[in-house]
Amino acid sequence: MTTGHQRLVDSRCVSQDDPQVQMLFSEQWPAFITHDEDVKPFLDRRVEYFSDLDYYVLEYDGAVIAGAWCVPLLWDGSVRALPAGYTDLLKIAVEQREKQTVPDTLALMAAVVRPDLKGSPVVPVGPC
Repeated sequence: MTTGHQRLVDSRCVSQDDPQVQMLFSEQWPAFITHDEDVKPFLDRRVEYFSDLDYYVLEYDGAVIAGAWCVPLLWDGSVRALPAGYTDLLKIAVEQREKQTVPDTLALMAAVVRPDLKGSPVVPVGPC
């Protein structure tokens, strides 16, 4: 149960090696992510390039209750230029970064809530 005193933090405040983070992001992915061989070449580069765009909701005692990660990309705003899906979006973001393309859009790629809190009432998030 949450206390109602959460804070939103970025990756500077939470280590990827934290067991809470590893549990949160390891067991809850749908098959289209974990079994898609086309995604795998981009996942490590996503962490290397964009881990500063990982966000977490923490209890004030430091317990991780939710997390999300994003990628930046250049997008012209048109429907026809939208990536075909998850894999395509990740590939585009990584390849644009490698070409030093200046992004103008932030895409939320994944968000996950701790399993014991799913379905809980939404609690306002306090200041960082």
